[in-house]
Amino acid sequence: MVDFGKILIISPHPDDEVLGCGGIMAKYKEKVHVHYITFFHPFVESSVYRLENHKLIKYLGCEFSMSLETQNLTNRLSTRPISELITQFEELIQKVKPDTVFVCYPSYNQDHRVVYDALLTATRPHDINWQPKNILIYEQPETLHTNRVGSEQFKPLVFTEIDIEQKIKLYEFYTSQIRGHRGVDTIRGLAKLRGSFISKPYAEAFDCIRITV
Repeated sequence: MVDFGKILIISPHPDDEVLGCGGIMAKYKEKVHVHYITFFHPFVESSVYRLENHKLIKYLGCEFSMSLETQNLTNRLSTRPISELITQFEELIQKVKPDTVFVCYPSYNQDHRVVYDALLTATRPHDINWQPKNILIYEQPETLHTNRVGSEQFKPLVFTEIDIEQKIKLYEFYTSQIRGHRGVDTIRGLAKLRGSFISKPYAEAFDCIRITV
């Protein structure tokens, strides 16, 4: 059994953290630190988006932080040197000292790809920087969509049983984001599918960059 220890969840946009790790957040909230990269939504009033996130964090009571340098660069992270994001992640990891880091799958979303690449470099084996024991990749509904277009496939290798009702409760804080291909039925269905891999009602699954046993 994997001991996640202190958990750092990297969330390119508010709601990514719940879509990919909502079950983890509900299960281990006292050990979780969420870091948000951007905080702007092109189609939702910023005050609404921020209030949804504020209510979520207040409900959970977990640690969180946000990037001041990139918070307005939604869908435009690639316009900044990736070295800036690598440095930001290195400093964040030195501060939080996580045992496990969860990062988004590099999907068709351009921000997700930049975040993934930067985190991969920031968590490389190093003789000075803090070394997280485990680095896991979380999935979302869009991960399944991206898997169909020839990119590197998401491989569900690490599983944890979750309380699906708690995950959905967390997701429902983001009222402005619940729609169509990422609706509650889809979230429930994906968790049920992953649960079947381990003979549990519901689970979250993760691909693996590194795991220490």
